[in-house]
Amino acid sequence: MPPVVPLAIALWLACACAYRFAGGVSAGDCTLGCIVALVCALAAIVATLRTRGSAPCLVLLGVALGATLGLLGGAQLHALEQEAWDAPARQTVLRALSDSTEGDFGESCLAQMQLPDGRLAKVRVNLPEGAQLSCWDLLQASVKVSKPKEQARDYYWSRGCVGSVTLSRLQERGASSAVAAVAQLRRKCQDLFEGQQGEGSALMKGILLGDRADLFAQPVYGEVKAIGLAHVVAVSGAHLSAVAAAAALLLRLLRMPKGACVVALVAFVCFCVVFTGAPQSALRAAAMTVCALFGYFVKRRSSPLSALALCVIGFLCLDPSACLSVSFALSALSTFGIVVFGRYASAWLARIASIPRGIADLLGLTFSANLCTLGVSVSLFGQLPLISPLSNLLVGPVFSLLCCAGLFVLAAALVLPFAAPVLVGALCSAGQAVCEAVHLMSMLPFACLPATASLPVALGATLLAGFSIWRWWPAPGRVRPSTARLALLAGVACSLLSVFAVPLVHGSEIVMLDVGQGDAILLRTGAHAVLVDTGTNDTQVLAALARHDVRSLDAVLITHPDDDHCGSLPALLDALPVSRVCVAADLLDSGSRNCAKLRSEMADVTVEGLRAGDVLVFGAFTLDILAPESYRDEGGNADSIVARAACDADGDGQEDASALLTGDAEEEVLSELARAGRLEHADIFKVGHHGSRGAVTMGQMEEMAPKIALVSVGEGNRYGHPVQETLDTLEQGGAATYRTDEQGDVVCALSGEGIRVSTQR
Repeated sequence: MPPVVPLAIALWLACACAYRFAGGVSAGDCTLGCIVALVCALAAIVATLRTRGSAPCLVLLGVALGATLGLLGGAQLHALEQEAWDAPARQTVLRALSDSTEGDFGESCLAQMQLPDGRLAKVRVNLPEGAQLSCWDLLQASVKVSKPKEQARDYYWSRGCVGSVTLSRLQERGASSAVAAVAQLRRKCQDLFEGQQGEGSALMKGILLGDRADLFAQPVYGEVKAIGLAHVVAVSGAHLSAVAAAAALLLRLLRMPKGACVVALVAFVCFCVVFTGAPQSALRAAAMTVCALFGYFVKRRSSPLSALALCVIGFLCLDPSACLSVSFALSALSTFGIVVFGRYASAWLARIASIPRGIADLLGLTFSANLCTLGVSVSLFGQLPLISPLSNLLVGPVFSLLCCAGLFVLAAALVLPFAAPVLVGALCSAGQAVCEAVHLMSMLPFACLPATASLPVALGATLLAGFSIWRWWPAPGRVRPSTARLALLAGVACSLLSVFAVPLVHGSEIVMLDVGQGDAILLRTGAHAVLVDTGTNDTQVLAALARHDVRSLDAVLITHPDDDHCGSLPALLDALPVSRVCVAADLLDSGSRNCAKLRSEMADVTVEGLRAGDVLVFGAFTLDILAPESYRDEGGNADSIVARAACDADGDGQEDASALLTGDAEEEVLSELARAGRLEHADIFKVGHHGSRGAVTMGQMEEMAPKIALVSVGEGNRYGHPVQETLDTLEQGGAATYRTDEQGDVVCALSGEGIRVSTQR
């Protein structure tokens, strides 16, 4: 392995650790640490020269240089923050570094601004309602940089941002002169899609122009993630490498000389970056894709790997905050996969599957890029697409070919405006066909499973696997195809057996999942499971289900249509098999906005309406629905489904434990149940509305006499949940209180002997 590779890996990891550490200390401490790290780097340089570049010395040198870069970047950002926060409101020019995207609080984007001392700093720009910006747009505004809130500190620090600015109106100045032509060309292409509706149009704008705003709002985006093709709809190294691979196949079929191929492909990658708005992430991806192309055409594996390592070092020197960038990691890892695995994967595919070498090359590059980004994707999305090999085999190359063809179609549409509607319409129809294929694949049983992985572990495993294959992977010619096929089938069988056998070892449990500021309560007996509410953070709820080995759900019960109780339902339906969704019967006819939105999200699944008096049975649990009898709050908190779960854990026909699940219902609803004689004893009480004031009274606690109180709440939430008054009531009522913000997941294991509680932390 080239000596620069361990140097680059050590530098990257050390830079990430040092930069994150720098966020929690002062600028002076960063400067002092930087001096110490620099002295260590000088000593490591001397040792490396004396040992003629031994691997241990190179690793130590990488660690020292990485720590120097990370601490230096941290010290600079601290200084920029102080300058930005102290500066008064003033007129300045902001340059957008990315397209604006819609979040919980409206449209926003990253931008660069000049501080009073002349230095440049990154800020988050909150745009006026209805306003949008494209990458590289310039705007004139009077701004005052706001200091990030404590709970958002990590978000800003990891992106190298000093704070946020909020604009009341936009005064655009167009794009800067250097990129004016690029921005104008991209806008013209975006205008070609005017009047085109549907998922096909959104998909094509996303993969051709990097304009994914419409794509994020379409169901197909969740399905794309679920089948393992998220990398081809993002402007990353994986995306550009896959597109370049398709173009390389075409050039090979045309028998173009190798040197001309390299020039043509580099030009094509640059063309793709232009059409995606050329954000910083795409520029980094393009540079790494060129490294991958270099590896594709040269015989020595060490050359492209050295180029990639130098590329990583160069980008980190220019911007140390890139060490924590997800797009940077995806681009580097996809390129690493192509360089290390690409030729092997192509050769093995050609030998095992007996397919033409050109097709094998295309599939090999796609597989390699996807394989090395899989760990990061799992940590980001909380799901493992089991169908990913098949989807990459069948649909992945189509994405690449569609992207290549689409770029030429857009060019033709610009040259022949009279034919533009027909050309773009045909392009969108092709995109819609791909969306239909994605939809069908996502519907296959167990196409995707919840999964969890920490980012450091995922990165470490990827690098270890790459090194192992580099050193010991056998050449395809040394193994019989039949032996290889048998080994592959055996590996797949063992993996599937381990995945689907693990849930059977679980007994009867009630688990409060840590999903932040929201509710998600899991009731499970072995492989049978029901989830009550979903929270609103897709990754958190999928990762939590993965932690508890849930592979499918008998039902998802939504207590009421507030976002913090049902926001992640679409992600759940995409990620794992769900037999049915249960809601209050009146929700199916309610005219409220939240109810209508939830109904639209349940369009493709079996839905069951519940009323007070209904009973659900699954595994060892019997779920009695206590409320509501009818809606009175248009699906608000008072209309939450309240259910009593009784568990016969040992199967002797007697109730061993019980729980009252309340959603956001508070003491008013509990009082009505008490007057009707339906508020019975419950061993476990899921406290309503995240422990808000008025969630429960002392009299109700005495009537239920719970031993355990569960409060599902997000750390540092802006509502102040749970309030001390409610915590005092729970304590005085004799219940041991468990909170997700303090203890994470809370598992109540039920048996004939009682309840055993364990927590995540």
